[in-house]
Amino acid sequence: MKIVALDLPAGWTEEVFLFLNQRGHETESLTPAAPLSAAELASSCDVLIVTGPEGATDLIGQVRDDPQAGSLPVAFWGDEKAGLLALEAGADIWIRAGEGPSTVALRLDALARRSRLGGAPRLDSLTGLIGRRWLLELLRHEFDRCARYRRSLGLLVVEPDPIETINRDFGMDVGDQALRGVADLLRGLVRDVDLLGRLSGKRFAMILPETDAGGALTAASRLRAAAEGYLFPALRSGTPLHLPVSVGVAAFPSRSIDSADDLLGRALEALEQAHRRGGNAVMAFGASDVIWSRRAPSPGEFE
Repeated sequence: MKIVALDLPAGWTEEVFLFLNQRGHETESLTPAAPLSAAELASSCDVLIVTGPEGATDLIGQVRDDPQAGSLPVAFWGDEKAGLLALEAGADIWIRAGEGPSTVALRLDALARRSRLGGAPRLDSLTGLIGRRWLLELLRHEFDRCARYRRSLGLLVVEPDPIETINRDFGMDVGDQALRGVADLLRGLVRDVDLLGRLSGKRFAMILPETDAGGALTAASRLRAAAEGYLFPALRSGTPLHLPVSVGVAAFPSRSIDSADDLLGRALEALEQAHRRGGNAVMAFGASDVIWSRRAPSPGEFE
């Protein structure tokens, strides 16, 4: 995908573009002699980066109001005051001046990937998350990139423990509402650079770029704790629900992981180990190829 920076400092764009090029993006820095229209900008790139105290907010507004350019992803670079104005005008993300180039590149890469999702067919109809087919395609893309550039990649597979019980006791409609609730909880826990999707009927997956085994385990443990402490609002059953989750974790590089399919398989193996421990657990298949747990549930906790 093509990412264009408009009137940004040359030194900043060179550093950020280096990382973006490594992630397979085409980049260009523009300093036009005359202002470009929103339609011209939209036709020249897939993601636009802009800056400026006030002019940028006018440009962002023009992009959002233009029927041909309105969906163009726009990132704003600048200080806090200008950044908040840009977000109000319709910018997708605000990049703080002083953010490290590798972090900025990751955020822009995530914005570009989200824009590639396009229409609804690539999204899960129940939760609005990335659907299985596109999620697996993104996982393969990320794995290939990490293998090529020797970067780390984490993967979490998440499953709410009581979904089958909810379906049995309250019906499938309530179970679907519970899955939407879990999806909403997960949305609030992912970083800008992460990818979240629905892997199968009751399983979700998080792709964590630039994350090693330790970082993936920490993210999974935080996720499990958040779910355990959250009381989902009363659904059609009339009763608020606790929805503890089990999480399987895998990370690349690892001696036994040579492909995206291997990475997913190890995460699923870890998830099964979490289930065997009674649920509400985090199990990880990490860089040392040893599965471990951050927490073992109490006997009879989910009876």
